[in-house]
Amino acid sequence: HSGAVDDALFPASLGALRQVARVSELSGLGPKETETWFESLFGNTPNLPRLAEFLHGRSQGNPGACLELVRFLIDSGEVRYRDGTWVLPTEPAKCRLPSGAQAIARERLELLDVDLRGFAQALAIHRGALGLELCRALTGDDGTGTVERRLDALLEHGILQYAGAAYRFASEPLREAAAAQLDDARRPELQRRLAAAILARQPLH
Repeated sequence: HSGAVDDALFPASLGALRQVARVSELSGLGPKETETWFESLFGNTPNLPRLAEFLHGRSQGNPGACLELVRFLIDSGEVRYRDGTWVLPTEPAKCRLPSGAQAIARERLELLDVDLRGFAQALAIHRGALGLELCRALTGDDGTGTVERRLDALLEHGILQYAGAAYRFASEPLREAAAAQLDDARRPELQRRLAAAILARQPLH
């Protein structure tokens, strides 16, 4: 967890967010549908209608964009899970929210601790699915289980998703934002590691 995330936030709750994201990407939502969706996500919680109305307006009813804003509010501590219930902001309009998918992605990455953010940046050099061995090759596995722990942390933060025995960034804006943060000194070494891993898997004849 980053310092801004409530320690009481259960991983299962973030798992619920990911499940909702996969379902809601299919179509846009109206104001009432957004409120109903939030009720299924947060339960009968004080301030829910106000938050639903505010985020619906900011996302223009786009479920993917709305979910990214919810995740940002969780990561930044504006929305917390405490003592078995969600605590929502009383005045959502006063919450600091980035504008646009790229800005949201950058802000969410900035909320990660430095090591975890650097780990995500290394993975972002590759556009496709990331098997565990490729993750290890890109990040310099030290054999202590650090790679697996950091992958789990990125899953919990909603930066990565896992399906089909591989990891992927939860959205292309997230991957692009992480890749853009790579400095010029680090990028060539990561490109070399990526090329070596691909050649090892598919050797030239």
